[in-house]
Amino acid sequence: MQRYKTGRRRCAGVALTLAVCLALGNNAFLEAAGKPTGRPIGDGRHHSRRRLFELGAGALLFPAEGAHALGVAFDYRTLDEIQEPTRKPVGDATSEKAQKAIGLIKECREKIKSLLTKFTANPEVDFTPYFEPQPDKIRAALDDIYDLLDQDTRPDAERVGRIMLAARYNIIGASSGVNNMKPDINRLVPEEQVKYNNKMVDFLRAADRLLKYVS
Repeated sequence: MQRYKTGRRRCAGVALTLAVCLALGNNAFLEAAGKPTGRPIGDGRHHSRRRLFELGAGALLFPAEGAHALGVAFDYRTLDEIQEPTRKPVGDATSEKAQKAIGLIKECREKIKSLLTKFTANPEVDFTPYFEPQPDKIRAALDDIYDLLDQDTRPDAERVGRIMLAARYNIIGASSGVNNMKPDINRLVPEEQVKYNNKMVDFLRAADRLLKYVS
């Protein structure tokens, strides 16, 4: 009977650890403090099963604190649930690199704002010109912005950035495996027009919030 209970506890621990690993992806293998006790992986780091268990338990028992400990994997906050920034950047927001990143986000914002105006007047407008630059350049710009922030502010900004990118994908249907760049008959349906309008507004709200971190 005792062996059965021990086995169950071990299975539960393994299941929780695996769940954390799957949620974290590459970040699951954390460098253990002191002498490595886990199995070495490709780049020479070691993972700690105890540490993974602690993080997993934290995410389950203390959602807010666990989300910060585990990174973006467990952060499902909406824009309205994220406190507006109250701290100034700790990095140099006036540097050439920072200004280039901020300028790119502003450019994306202005394009979607312009698209919203065009779409209201003509639902059959071609979205293509309004979705430059490419996502990889936007992500790089976001990373440069995050690097300007302190460790307490950065998780909030990262979540806002993810919301902004998701809203951008939602406008063109990329998150559902379709591409709505070109005019489509569905755009003539009033209910669909409202949905498009709301998606663009979601992007603009997130972009405005993100820019507040470096204003």
